Amino acid sequence: MTDETTITDESLLSQATDGATPPASGDAPNPEGSAPPAEGSRHEFVLDKYRAEGRTEDQALAEQAKGYGELQTKFGSFTGSPEAYEVNLSDDIVEKGIEINSEDPLLVRAMEFAKASNMSQEGFNQMVNLHVENQLAEQQALTENKDSEFKGLGSNAQSRIDSVNSFISANFDAETVSAIQGMANSAESITAIEALIAKGRTAPIDGEGAEGDAIGVTADDIKAMQFETDDNGNRRIHTDKAFAAEFRKKQALLYGSDPFRQQIG
Repeated sequence: MTDETTITDESLLSQATDGATPPASGDAPNPEGSAPPAEGSRHEFVLDKYRAEGRTEDQALAEQAKGYGELQTKFGSFTGSPEAYEVNLSDDIVEKGIEINSEDPLLVRAMEFAKASNMSQEGFNQMVNLHVENQLAEQQALTENKDSEFKGLGSNAQSRIDSVNSFISANFDAETVSAIQGMANSAESITAIEALIAKGRTAPIDGEGAEGDAIGVTADDIKAMQFETDDNGNRRIHTDKAFAAEFRKKQALLYGSDPFRQQIG
């Protein structure tokens, strides 16, 4: 809080009076040097809402002081902003190798919000660390889900994924490939894509997604031919007509030769 809103013992309980009469002998000393209010008098700085029926003026004063303490606890992070905020990540986050770019637009906006909210450096630290911890938890959940779906594809999961990627890369433009890959986020979606591929092929995929052995051509063979280069570093499917014809023949054998086929590369 700023000086104008900070409540201290002095501002609440010490109402110094010039020429205050010293306490009579035997009375408890007044450490602030002020005369105690006369019995039944009202403390002018006590808010009326604290003057409940049956409550003395001193009790009302105590309740008001208690209320200020509760507010300070509730809004402890909004006690005054520093000139500039620092990014102080917790040791646990640092140990995971996490760093934050000081020019990250989200961080800049967070600093602007904190400044406008009169947030302390400690409060800003808590906000930033909470955000990073949340992001790490989300990433971990995504990774665990991906691993689970991968296992759901069986022992030849990677081969099935490679085959689908080879097919869509050879038949669709980059934008379509990206869209299909975005949908392939589960074992069920991979299986569905395999079923669509099988509709345009002369040799269907078996129940485990295995392919190539029955026809003597695999997706890896097609991929190797697609990117094979000649002595000059040029791809042979563009410079060698016989090689290109063989490539198309094997590609059609593995993937089919529907009219919609579009060769990329």
